[in-house]
Amino acid sequence: MRAPTAKTMPAVTTIKDYKIHVYWDSRSQYYVAEIPEILTCAADGATHAEAISNLLETFEALKEAYAEEGLSFTHINNS
Repeated sequence: MRAPTAKTMPAVTTIKDYKIHVYWDSRSQYYVAEIPEILTCAADGATHAEAISNLLETFEALKEAYAEEGLSFTHINNS
């Protein structure tokens, strides 16, 4: 049986390609939105919608930075 493998994502990757987790951080008193598959892709906001909007900005900035370095996000294939 093979272990899950990492594969390079297609050239066009959007935030819709990932599961987004949003939760309330009661200690910090704000919402946190994150994409667990991309370890550094998280953002916060005063509202659920603001956290997601900020996550979209973070995602796009990371995608641009990866592209400038010739890198791409990896996607774990669990099937």
